[in-house]
Amino acid sequence: MKKLVALLMMVTLYAVSVAGGLITPEKLNKIKDKKDVVVLDYRWNKVPEKTIPGAMVVLNKEFSRERDGVKGMVLPKEEFESFMSKMGIENKDTVVIVDDNGMMNATRLWWILNLYGHKGDVFILDGQIMAWEKSGLPMAAPSKPSKTSKYVAKDANPKLVATLEEVKASIEDNQMVVLDARSKLERIKGHIPNSVFIEWKENITKDGKYKSKAELKKLYRDSGITKNLKAIMPHCKSAVRSTQSMFALVEILGYDNVKNYDGSWLEYEAVKAPVKYGM
Repeated sequence: MKKLVALLMMVTLYAVSVAGGLITPEKLNKIKDKKDVVVLDYRWNKVPEKTIPGAMVVLNKEFSRERDGVKGMVLPKEEFESFMSKMGIENKDTVVIVDDNGMMNATRLWWILNLYGHKGDVFILDGQIMAWEKSGLPMAAPSKPSKTSKYVAKDANPKLVATLEEVKASIEDNQMVVLDARSKLERIKGHIPNSVFIEWKENITKDGKYKSKAELKKLYRDSGITKNLKAIMPHCKSAVRSTQSMFALVEILGYDNVKNYDGSWLEYEAVKAPVKYGM
């Protein structure tokens, strides 16, 4: 009977804490020490002195590559496998990602893990590392991998990444919509014709957490970003901020027609594709 109660409590914990792919500091604190849970603190270029106890720090350079002259592209499958194996992460591990950058770093890794078919659950700490600190939970020096693994990735899922050709096609096809997640200034200086502008910051509150499902639903519905479109293709400069918007659409609103444009503005501008100026 005690084992049954414990099992039901565990199921309830996961059902409540990970709804929408988000997890609270309190719930993360309860599961972070489980052997099949990995916490990754994704920072841009500097390892912090303190983080969540047991968390391993990863830097953006681990996942960013230059391809065909375009910087910031996702790393190849084989390099991803090597990285995950080096970190000791198993295919079925639950991965919780935290960052300090508007959750865009965390969602970039969430996208990569899903792109290469990670079998375990992938969650984002809502409110970033600041939410953990505000909760008064302990901090500690970053951990290092305690083992290695033999991680096996799948080929990149074409349903999760948009191509330059698809983005160009959206200019004439109203059922394929490019979502511009950049700043207003960036958009004014040049944007993809027929694209819809919703800056990534619109997805989160002043305290750095995602807005409610109702608020996000209204935000995107009012701009014509709906579930019945053939494809929604978020982009920014190098496909980092765009994943934060993609997470809102996929994990919180339940869309299944969203493809991150990995080449983003760096690729689009480089090939001298059609550009419109102003808002």
